[in-house]
Amino acid sequence: TNWESYSQDVGDHSIYVAEISEQLAKYFAPIAVSLSKIHYRFFCDQFVQFFVKRYIEEIYRCRKISEQGAQQLLLDTTLIKTTLLETPVVAGNGGKMQTAYS
Repeated sequence: TNWESYSQDVGDHSIYVAEISEQLAKYFAPIAVSLSKIHYRFFCDQFVQFFVKRYIEEIYRCRKISEQGAQQLLLDTTLIKTTLLETPVVAGNGGKMQTAYS
C-alpha cells in the first residue's frame, strides 16, 4: 500500500492483515502440536520479536504517510497486535499457555 498517497476512507482492515492472520493460523497449528506448551510459547515469543521488529522497519521505510494512511495503518496494526496475541492460544487449541519457565 502506498501510505503517502492513501486517500480512501478508513473502514475495515487491509487485505494484507487478513492474509497475515490466515497464514499464522495455518502454519502455527502444526507447530503447536509438535512442541510442548513451554517450547511452543518460546517459539511464539521469538516469532513475535522478529515480526514486530521487521514490521516497524517496514513502516519507517514508508517515510511519508498521509493522515488517512496513518489511520488505516493504526487500524491494521491494532488488528495485527490482536492476532499475534491470540495466535498462540488459537493454534494451541485454546489451552492456557505458560508464562514462565519453571
